[in-house]
Amino acid sequence: MGTRVPARWAMAACAWVFFTLAAWFLMSAATRLLTLAVLAGGAGIALAYELGRKHDRRWRLAAALVAAWAAGTVTLSVVNRFAPREQAVEGPLIAASAPMPRTACDGDAVMKEPDRLLMIFGRDAVIGEGPGPFMPARVGTCPVLRITRTAAGLMINAFGFDSDDNVVYRIRDNRFEQIIGGFLKGARPDKSTLAIVDDRGTEVAAIRYLNPNAVRISGTFRCGDTKPVRIARDDVRIGGRAAGARPRAHIKAGTSYGIAYAGGGSR
Repeated sequence: MGTRVPARWAMAACAWVFFTLAAWFLMSAATRLLTLAVLAGGAGIALAYELGRKHDRRWRLAAALVAAWAAGTVTLSVVNRFAPREQAVEGPLIAASAPMPRTACDGDAVMKEPDRLLMIFGRDAVIGEGPGPFMPARVGTCPVLRITRTAAGLMINAFGFDSDDNVVYRIRDNRFEQIIGGFLKGARPDKSTLAIVDDRGTEVAAIRYLNPNAVRISGTFRCGDTKPVRIARDDVRIGGRAAGARPRAHIKAGTSYGIAYAGGGSR
């Protein structure tokens, strides 16, 4: 006749299995580190409390606390070392397979050339000839971004400004860097998208490489005295007012800009 496992040991085993599964599938590396810190602190406080009490079972309880802490520490260490983690998307933007969007360039035969890149700002568009680098648009006197097409994909370089012409963030070869403050961060939701989001996860700006010949730029851009320019999927607004459509522009590498947004409304 086998020995019956005490109920408390069975409950402890179930709790440990649940903890392991949660750490493996639900916790990020940062959350595991925080959990380890809380576990160590809680176990230390409880251990000090039990050792300070005067009763016969204090050493058993102390040993149980040490065992629980050790089990949690070993579990988190093993999971953090071997659990599969999401690999951050880095490097060039890779062309997706989205259809060519409707813009002022619809039906333009020049877009049939393989070395052309259509850079889209709402319904406005700039056609770049060759690999670049291109600076397709500016807000006031500030360039929105610089785009270079390589054999591996698109490389983005940009500066984000505030209304005092201070540089708030920088994108250098698709890597986001916060310059002032700390509430913005870069995001790569997929290999074709580079986005900037705030601390609530709201998208502030984005570059989407739609297909080998088209890239869409959206977001809110600022520069000095120019009112904020909001570039959405289907329109551009300056200071909250709809901006008039700009004529299609053709640019080559080294051109200062193709489209300029300035002022405070339609023109």
